[in-house]
Order: sequence, then C-alpha cells, then structure tokens
Amino acid sequence: MRIGGEIRPRIDESIRLHYKLLLVLSQSPLASIWVKWAADIHRMRHIGDFRQWKDHDEYQKAFERLLRDLQAAP
Repeated sequence: MRIGGEIRPRIDESIRLHYKLLLVLSQSPLASIWVKWAADIHRMRHIGDFRQWKDHDEYQKAFERLLRDLQAAP
C-alpha cells in the first residue's frame, strides 16, 4: 500500500480479491477508532487466540491451528 493511501478501502479490496486474510492485532488497536473494522471482523469471523502466548503449549496449539487453517482450501 502506498504512503498516504486509504487503509479501509485497500483492506476491503484485498479481502474481496483473496480468500485468506491474516490480520495481526493486539488488544489496544481493537479499541481504536482507526481499526474499528477489525472489531467488526472479530465479531463475524473465527479469530485465532494468542492471548496465552507466554504459555508454550497454548501458543503451540494456537500456532498449529493457524498454520492448518491457512493451508486449508477455501
């Protein structure tokens, strides 16, 4: 995306063109008006949960599911 480009239209276009989207957000951006659309996506789609990232086993399970889901056919 070019500097100064509008974020929302570009992401919307990318979602329409591609069947997979990997969006990485922390809790703070979800509360920001700049990424309000991310909160909408969070409510409508399955979102991988990496909140337990400090727990090796929980992180490993979440990461393996992410990899499996990214490799799955649409």
